[in-house]
Amino acid sequence: QTNVHGFSTELLTLVGKERNIHLSTINTNWDTLQSGLNQEKYKAILSSLYPYNFNQEIYSFSDSYLETGPVIVAPLKDSSLTLKDLSNKAVGALNRSPEILILEKYPDILIKTFDTVPEALNDLVSQNIEAALLPVLEVTAYVDHIYYRKLTIASKPLNENGLRLVTLKEQAPELIEKFNETLKQMKEDGRYKELLDKWNLKS
Repeated sequence: QTNVHGFSTELLTLVGKERNIHLSTINTNWDTLQSGLNQEKYKAILSSLYPYNFNQEIYSFSDSYLETGPVIVAPLKDSSLTLKDLSNKAVGALNRSPEILILEKYPDILIKTFDTVPEALNDLVSQNIEAALLPVLEVTAYVDHIYYRKLTIASKPLNENGLRLVTLKEQAPELIEKFNETLKQMKEDGRYKELLDKWNLKS
């Protein structure tokens, strides 16, 4: 996604300037990103790799700098919802997506699947379903533009999936520390929110 790439690059640039670290970015194939880190072709990667215990044996992780988990999308009138609120209601999700596993934990929710995000959102606008559970990065642009004043993101991301700075374990602890410090400071002084808005992202 162009917006995610732009946001990530600008965030890294700000970290480098504020912490006096020389950071240069390399565009590479997403499929070979992790193997390139393993081969020490670069010092760190920006990745959605999750810090499970077995991953932490190999890698060091920064705090999440951009949440990517699923959110509840609903009609504009429903500004805040939980999955419990959707009991006995029809909720959309993408075919073969992790969101289906989340919805299946609530047996009273009626799950309807779709091949694409626009199909799910069109059904939501047409009131064929009452909400949808979709990845936040995929729905933000739709909700803010095509479905502006029709649909809303009615929840925070429902899990801790996100993008993080990842290094080989203990290979660059100072980089991880300075990245986290800058991220925290930017969230406190409002610059993080400004950067999200600039790149039309939510977190």
